[in-house]
Amino acid sequence: MRLSTRILLPSFLLLAAALAGGVALHSVQRGQVAALQADAARVERATRLANALLAALALALLLAATYVVIRRQLRANEAARRALADSEAALIGLNEQLARANRMKSEFLASMSHELRTPLNAIIGFSEVLRDGLAGEVTGQQREYLQDILNSGTHLLALINDILDLSKVRPAG
Repeated sequence: MRLSTRILLPSFLLLAAALAGGVALHSVQRGQVAALQADAARVERATRLANALLAALALALLLAATYVVIRRQLRANEAARRALADSEAALIGLNEQLARANRMKSEFLASMSHELRTPLNAIIGFSEVLRDGLAGEVTGQQREYLQDILNSGTHLLALINDILDLSKVRPAG
């Protein structure tokens, strides 16, 4: 909304000339005073409107900047969410591998417990039977050999039991 300089300029010039020439304000025609007052009101309304438009423009710029910041944050959040989902999937895969390895370890220990102890107990038992002469007479040298077999078998059984016991211990947590 532009004010016409045709209306404002002559009115202001007339008022300035009247004041400069010592002419009293009452000598200015009433119509000219009313025109000046109307022009001043229009200028004031235009100023208020311009100020309101500037405030609206500033608010629009602030909203646009806020929108840009929020969009960037949303993109960053989405990237972080995808990275977290990828990490979670990797952890799930690793957890499944660990569970499978733990099952295999348990199966191995159960198998080793049976496969090692059963023949070893037979060796220990038969060496005692032979050493004690329950299967027939043995010489002194044979008795020493049988005692070595018995001692070695007992020692090996103790080692196997210790290893199996240690492998069954689970870490805390």
